[in-house]
Amino acid sequence: MRDKEFWEKCGLVEQRTGSWYVDEVGGEFVCVEMPPSTGIKALGFLFKYAVPKLGFVSLNYFNHSDDNSGMTGYRATARALIGNQHYNGGKDPAQTLRKAIEEVWG
Repeated sequence: MRDKEFWEKCGLVEQRTGSWYVDEVGGEFVCVEMPPSTGIKALGFLFKYAVPKLGFVSLNYFNHSDDNSGMTGYRATARALIGNQHYNGGKDPAQTLRKAIEEVWG
């Protein structure tokens, strides 16, 4: 899913100027920056705008380096109200969570 489509599903609206707006205060639109795709700031946008639109979300860090598999990363679970559930793993928590949300939204 492209960034524009994803963030529009979250309630953000892109203006012709390239600015993004979101209705945060009962009909009052507030200007926000284009959400980043990685890092802690991206995670903040996901939890503020995407997660409330789902029925359940879980984000966990796993480290299996002790068992010689060398697998470390994040696992996200997202479930929509209709009961769909998806898991993804990755090194960046924001990308992992977004991928799980995208799979639920289709």
